[in-house]
Amino acid sequence: IQETRARLARARAFQGRESVDQVAATTSAANKLVARLQDDLTNLRQKRANELTDKTPEHPDIQNLDKLIAETEAQLAEALAAQHALDPTVEQYEAQLAGLVKKGAEIDASIQRTTEQFSTYPDKMRHMSQLELAAEAAENVYKSLQEQNYQVGVAESMLVSDMQLVEPAVAPERHYSPKLLVNAVFGIIAGGVFGFGLAFLLEYVDDTVRTPEELSMVWEVPKLGVVPRFKLTGERRVIDELATTHPIAESYRTIRNGLMYASLDKPLRLIAVSSAVPSEGKSTFSVNLGISFAREGKRVLIVDCDLRRPAQHRNFPLVSNHVGLTDVLTGTASFEDAVQETTVPNLSLLTSGPTPADPARLVESLRLRQLLLDFRKQYDVVIVDTPPCLVVNDAIVIGRAVDGMILVVESGSTSRKLVTEMKNRFEVAGLEPVGVVLNKLDFVSSGYGYYYKAYRRYGQEGADGDRAKASEEGVGDQGSTGGAA
Repeated sequence: IQETRARLARARAFQGRESVDQVAATTSAANKLVARLQDDLTNLRQKRANELTDKTPEHPDIQNLDKLIAETEAQLAEALAAQHALDPTVEQYEAQLAGLVKKGAEIDASIQRTTEQFSTYPDKMRHMSQLELAAEAAENVYKSLQEQNYQVGVAESMLVSDMQLVEPAVAPERHYSPKLLVNAVFGIIAGGVFGFGLAFLLEYVDDTVRTPEELSMVWEVPKLGVVPRFKLTGERRVIDELATTHPIAESYRTIRNGLMYASLDKPLRLIAVSSAVPSEGKSTFSVNLGISFAREGKRVLIVDCDLRRPAQHRNFPLVSNHVGLTDVLTGTASFEDAVQETTVPNLSLLTSGPTPADPARLVESLRLRQLLLDFRKQYDVVIVDTPPCLVVNDAIVIGRAVDGMILVVESGSTSRKLVTEMKNRFEVAGLEPVGVVLNKLDFVSSGYGYYYKAYRRYGQEGADGDRAKASEEGVGDQGSTGGAA
């Protein structure tokens, strides 16, 4: 390009001519077309220079401008050719120069594109390096697997058995094993030893009180009796519908008679019932003991003094707990309004009533002591159901205001430690319970099965004899009546 421009300059100097732009400048005043084309060419070149700041030469807008510039230059050349007879040599150099300039622009554009492509090469090279590393790792794994496969094949081809036949197997002439008699004797002896050992271990680990004898070993206190474990039909656990010969009814009769003869000089008319911990059956025992007294014609009142967890109102279907002992103690209701008659003749119930904010304050009040004394005057027997004595102190407080305290211990559930703690609690308080009842006793597991079966057989025979006697008397009466007629 520079060489062509030098030749063109020499040609123009030789002929005394200027470039196309200079000729156009000298003749623009005379030719408006040349002036307009010159202005258009200048504007297009300036616009192209501005567009190149943010666009590449390949951009459609730049290419359109290049096309307009070429067309404008051609028109300008034609206009100048019409006015001037240009030297063919100069025109040749100018055409060659224009071609070289255009080719230079194309080369610049190609350089720009190549530079942009080179800028993406580092990322591609990194990706290529990663692929090469992955390929190399895969090839190493493949070679390792090939080597292992080869080694396994060699090992299989070299595997040779080293077993030799020493002598042939021969079936025995007589039966050798198993020895049934020896095994049976050994099994019986081992089973017995294991059974006795297991029984001894369970007996050693079990810390619960299961029999009256075990209870006497912990606490030397009168034993009023036992209540057998027996499943009653339905959800109720009271004995109001049981026959008097039923084992449970008979057990409560025994306990009732024991209370009646425990203090002949001073009859026990105001009796409190408690236990060591909840769920030992004290509430059920209280209501069933009251039913047993009521069946003997005694006027009985059951007072639910467990103000935190009352339960007596659930033992009778027609009894509610809306009004009860708390209302009488606070003066919001009278005793006549709070006491309720049950379905059992001679048996009344004073429920606990609404749960108070401070139950201990009501239990320790003088009003409760006075009420208990009034109940003692109005009824033959008053049974007070109190909370567990190891949980709260209510039972100890009430125990000082009654004639006697009965403690209920659940067989096979209450531990000896709890019984000892209950004993210490009463000794510290200076109270002596009238007796202890062992509740929910399993006659079979505790060794009393023989007595239990004998009692049931005795009671059943007595009941059958009474029914037979009544049937004979009925037949005789009918016969005499018929004869008279």
